[in-house]
Amino acid sequence: MELQVENVKRLKAVTVRPDGSLVVINGNNAQGKSSLLDSIAYALGGKALCPEDPIRHGEENAEIKIDLGDLIVQRRFTAKTSTLKVTTPEGAEWKTPQTILDGMLKKLTLDPLAFSRMDNAEQMKTLCGLAGFDLDAYRQARKEVYDERTLIGRDIKQAKAVLDELPEVDDDLPTAPINQSEAWQELKDAQSNNREIVAVQGAIEETKKRIERLEAELEEQRACLAAIEHDPLQKEIIDEAPIEQKIRDIVDLNDRIGTNNEARDKRESLEKLEAEYEVFTKCIERLDAERDKSIANANLPVDGLSVQEGGVFYRGVPLDQASSAERLRVSCAIGMADNPEINIQLIRDGSLLDEDGLGIVAEMADAHGAQVWIERVGKGDEAAIVIEDGEVV
Repeated sequence: MELQVENVKRLKAVTVRPDGSLVVINGNNAQGKSSLLDSIAYALGGKALCPEDPIRHGEENAEIKIDLGDLIVQRRFTAKTSTLKVTTPEGAEWKTPQTILDGMLKKLTLDPLAFSRMDNAEQMKTLCGLAGFDLDAYRQARKEVYDERTLIGRDIKQAKAVLDELPEVDDDLPTAPINQSEAWQELKDAQSNNREIVAVQGAIEETKKRIERLEAELEEQRACLAAIEHDPLQKEIIDEAPIEQKIRDIVDLNDRIGTNNEARDKRESLEKLEAEYEVFTKCIERLDAERDKSIANANLPVDGLSVQEGGVFYRGVPLDQASSAERLRVSCAIGMADNPEINIQLIRDGSLLDEDGLGIVAEMADAHGAQVWIERVGKGDEAAIVIEDGEVV
C-alpha cells in the first residue's frame, strides 16, 4: 500500500509506504497525525465521513491517493466539490467507485477498538449482525410472548387470591344441588296429618263435654264417640322435628355444594391459566434457544463469544468483566472481521495502548491480514512514522 496526501487539513504533501501490519504514526499534538488517518477514512469511507472543509487553510484544493495494489483510489477536494475515482493498475476506471468500495469494506468502521467502546445494546446488535441473526425481530417476538405471559401471570395471581378466600375444594361433594321439593312435600303431608289428628282430638274433647251436658243424649253420644274412636281414618302423630332437620341439612348441603362448585370452577380456571403460562414460558425458552443456536452456529471472529439477554458474554463471563487484554482481542477481531477485503484499520487513541496492547493489536492484524494505522503522541518509537508540521520527518 502507498498513501499520498496533499493539503488535507494540517498536512502539506505526505507520502507513506508502510511496511508490515502495524503502522505507527508519531508526533506531537496539532502536527497532522490525525489528518493522516482522516485522509484514509475520507478516501475510502465516502462523503459521509468527509468534513465540510477538509482543505488545508490557505490552499484551494486537496487530494488523497491510496494505492491498494489491485485498486487505486483517488479523492479530490475543491472549495465546492469532492470527486472520487477508482482505477485498476492498468488504468481501467470503475463507473460506480463508491459502490465498489462499500462492497469491499462492508460495514466500514475503520476502527478495531470501536466495538470495545460500544454499550451492551450496540455490541449485541453488532454480533448478531455478524451472525446473520435478526436481533430486533427476536426481541419483538420475545416481547410479545413475554407481555402475553405477564398478563396471564396477573390473572393467575388474582385467581389464586379469589380461590384462597373460598373453602378448600371437597371433590367428594356432588356438583348438582339436592332437590328439596320432596322433603318439603313430606313436611306438608306431616303437617296436614297432624292438623287432622289435632282436629279429631278436639272433637273427642268436645264430645265428652257434650256427654256431660247432654245426659239425655248419652247413648247417642256414646255411639258417636265409639264411632269416632274406632274410625279407620284415625292416624298417629308424626314427629315434624326430624323432617325439619332434614330440610335444614339439605339447605346446608346445597350451600356447601354451591360454594364447592365455585371453588372447583376457580381451581379449574387457575389450572388453565397456569397451563397457558407454561406454554408461553416454553415459547420464550424456544426463542432464546433459537437465538443461542444461531449465535453458536455462526462463524463469529472469536471463539467463546455469545449473545445473551444481559448482553455480550465471553467464555461465559460478561464482556465488560473480562480482562483488558481479552476485551482488546475481541474488539480487534470483530473490527477486522468486519472488513475482509480492504482491511485497513485506524486507531486514533493509540497513546492509551501500552506495549502489551500494541503487541496484541499487531498479533491480531497479522492473524486477520489487516493493516492497522495507529496515532500516538510523541516521537519515541524508532519504527514509527513521525509527522511534524504537516510533513513526514
